[in-house]
Amino acid sequence: MQPNCHAEERLALLQFKDSFMINKSASINRYPKVSSWTLNDCCSWDGVECDEHTGHVIGLDLSRSCLYGSFDSNSSLFRLLQLQKLNLAYNHFNYSQIPFRVGHFSRLAYLDLSHSVFSGRVPQSLANLSFLTDLRLDNCALYEEFPTTIFYLPNLQRLSIGDNQDITGHLPELHTRSIPPSISNLTQLNFLDLPDNTFTENRLSGMVELDVFLKLKNLSVLMLLSKFPVFLKNQSNLIWLDLRGNNFQGLIPKWMYNVSVEALRALFLDGNFLTAFEQTPAVLPWRIVELLTLGGNMLQGALPIPAPSTKRYGIEHNSLKGEISPLICNVSSLEELLLFDNNLSGTLPRCLGNFSSSLSVFDLGGNNFYGPIPKTWAKGSSLRMIDLSQNQLQGQLPKSLANCTMLEYLHVGTNQINDTFPFWLGTLPQLKLLVLRSNGFYGVIRNPETNHAFPMLRIIDISHNDFSGNLPSGYFQHWTAMKTFESTTQLTYMQASFSGEGWDSQFSYSFTITNRGKELNYHSIQDTLSAVDLSSNRFEGKIPEEIGNLKALHLLNLSNNDLTGQIPPSLGTGKHDRARISGPL
Repeated sequence: MQPNCHAEERLALLQFKDSFMINKSASINRYPKVSSWTLNDCCSWDGVECDEHTGHVIGLDLSRSCLYGSFDSNSSLFRLLQLQKLNLAYNHFNYSQIPFRVGHFSRLAYLDLSHSVFSGRVPQSLANLSFLTDLRLDNCALYEEFPTTIFYLPNLQRLSIGDNQDITGHLPELHTRSIPPSISNLTQLNFLDLPDNTFTENRLSGMVELDVFLKLKNLSVLMLLSKFPVFLKNQSNLIWLDLRGNNFQGLIPKWMYNVSVEALRALFLDGNFLTAFEQTPAVLPWRIVELLTLGGNMLQGALPIPAPSTKRYGIEHNSLKGEISPLICNVSSLEELLLFDNNLSGTLPRCLGNFSSSLSVFDLGGNNFYGPIPKTWAKGSSLRMIDLSQNQLQGQLPKSLANCTMLEYLHVGTNQINDTFPFWLGTLPQLKLLVLRSNGFYGVIRNPETNHAFPMLRIIDISHNDFSGNLPSGYFQHWTAMKTFESTTQLTYMQASFSGEGWDSQFSYSFTITNRGKELNYHSIQDTLSAVDLSSNRFEGKIPEEIGNLKALHLLNLSNNDLTGQIPPSLGTGKHDRARISGPL
């Protein structure tokens, strides 16, 4: 039988728990593990691992545990002297500095503090962790110089410090703009992550020397900035290849098709100047890839089709042309499909509607697609975001969209849709944003048939259509989410979050709305933002008093209609006095 945990360590854990608030907005895919810490034996608690012989706590995994608060060197955590693994990723430590006493965990082999809102310098004391094999500090808002001594840790296999744009430093031995030969001595290294920093050796000016990497037989993850590295030709075990944000130009060489074909699970080529594949295969060759992103390049030609295993495929902001190949129907594991801002055309493959059981984010905006929107959207859908805006789609909105009960965002603006107001979308319990602007929608918007129509709606834009009759006062009474102004010190945003084995992904929603004749671009949308745009239709009559119930409104646009009478006094009361009526009535 495993011995019970030591009383002093149990007390230290409880004191550590009590030093934080549980805030569910502090983590994605959240589960507050410490909420289960009630029994006497701490070795049975979620996230706690004990040595089966001594009963000492040797592992603590509180990742995604909704911890919010400051974390310093006085924490009771540092009384766990036998700790070997510590994972505090994806919490919110309120911009605390990484405590220097972390370096006193003399047995520590695994340390993950990533995505937890730390800040400041990396303590020099981490160089004392001689048993450390895995150090993850990415996305921690770190700054000043990274301790060079950490590169000499004898057992280090993985080092991840990406997405810390204010950190500086240099790799040992060399202060010029090239990879130092000494890196080849790190023969146990299997993960190297140096992007989005200001290391002297990042944004390299010369080719990476092949000989430097030949000894790194265990390398499986590479994230750095340089010209297209020819040493990749000999890499067959890479599982993660991040080459974002370089100045790569021209063709993607055909020898890339042979790089880690059976191993690669993530390939990022975003933000370069790539123009095409040197030789475009019918299906891209990486057979088990899950994450494949080529957005923000200059890619031309037909849409490359990824392997069936692909979960996230992003090739937005390019110059692709032509129709979507029917082979896309084989990629049935897709969770994110990002094709927006290209020159793609043709009709939408019907099978895209069948992807809704796995597909969560579906963005085809800013292309030249025409014809009807696929009519089959299955029950049990996982879709949270659909953007088909700025195309030439025709016909009616398919009523099967009401099957997408997790849908938060629906944008079909700037198309040629000819339909009446889709009142049946009011049954969607999570819908926050609905944009129908600049189409051929027409007719009177009748009062809703239930008292729970669009309960979560915060943003609606039906401007530049042919709606008529009175303003829809019945809906003003039932848009519950717009009635309450929530004051919060923490900003949260409308987004979809994903996770897989060893990776996480977030996709932020965005939209554009007109205010006082100017277009406002929201590249991310705060959860508290509320906006109503009913402008440029044929609404008539008085502005109903009920609109004053929408006390959380930031923007109200009723301009360019046939409205009469006065502005209701109720619009000037409550906490929504920031709302504006834009343009002439």
